[in-house]
Amino acid sequence: MKILYGGLTQAHNLLIKGAMERLGYEVEPLPTPDNEALRIGKEYCNKGQCNPVYYTVGNLVKHLLNKAQREEDIEKRYIFVTVGSCGPCRFGMYEMEYRKALKEAGFPSFKVVTFEQSSALLEELGREGLKFDRRFFLSLLRAVILGDLINDLYYKTKPYEVEKNAADRWKEDSLELLYLALKKGKSIPQALREVRKKLSLVEVDYFQPKPKVKIIGEFFAQTTEGDGNYKMAAWLIEEGAQPVIEPVTSWVDYLIYEKLLTLKERIHKNPLKTLKELFLVKALGVYI
Repeated sequence: MKILYGGLTQAHNLLIKGAMERLGYEVEPLPTPDNEALRIGKEYCNKGQCNPVYYTVGNLVKHLLNKAQREEDIEKRYIFVTVGSCGPCRFGMYEMEYRKALKEAGFPSFKVVTFEQSSALLEELGREGLKFDRRFFLSLLRAVILGDLINDLYYKTKPYEVEKNAADRWKEDSLELLYLALKKGKSIPQALREVRKKLSLVEVDYFQPKPKVKIIGEFFAQTTEGDGNYKMAAWLIEEGAQPVIEPVTSWVDYLIYEKLLTLKERIHKNPLKTLKELFLVKALGVYI
């Protein structure tokens, strides 16, 4: 059974693929949501939802409808894995919208598996052949951090490149290097040294005055690279600016900080820590 997933940048999706393949899973990232996905999402989802719901849900339905034209037994051969939550905004409704849209589109038995973003590191869950354990989440976190790193370097280089598309070639080569390192369990520091070496070959001119423009807002809208935010980062570069994107790791840092703050408060009230809390601190390598 193949695992479908998506929702982040293409860099993150490729590196997550490598990390999950290392764990023995067969995975396939969804393409970047486009306006056709938006149209499909509006057709099959409830009315009055936000565009990120329509884009992400419609993207999955569109992908499955395309597969159904070429393959059989879609519901038995694929499952979709995503993050769940009780908020913020309509994020808590995503799972329900996925299930409704899939049913309306002709996939009533298609499996949607979620893990709770705010307590995932505290839980070990096993569902539908998936094991959400420490190894799973640390592998996922490693891929996300590397994706943030590549994206950040790319947007600091692309606006100033001397040779057209040199930064794009560097990004593609670097992602392939890191993907193979994650998939085959090779040294990540060694792969990053190769990435740095390739980056040093990209000629840049930082004497060009360019405004820095921070892309903020709703999580999906600020991270997607497609129609969901009018291809904002690429457009800013074309207009002569340097886009500054928010790393996905910022949200991870927030979740970790929240858990550690809660843990500190509980320690003051009750010195006896639970085994799960001790496991969290050890897993993150954080000392209070």
